[in-house]
Amino acid sequence: MSLTDDERECLIAITGQLSAQGTTAVRRYWWAAMKALIHDRSPEQIQRMEIAKGLRAA
Repeated sequence: MSLTDDERECLIAITGQLSAQGTTAVRRYWWAAMKALIHDRSPEQIQRMEIAKGLRAA
């Protein structure tokens, strides 16, 4: 399944919230899911984020 950048960022936010709740096993599951989503960010999304944070010139 291919996600758009916006869909992926929304899922990262949701899994981040879920990774702060529940048992240790549940938190680990959602943390791993969030890490995978972050790892799969597109180069374009990373560039947009770096520009927004002032880490890269536009």
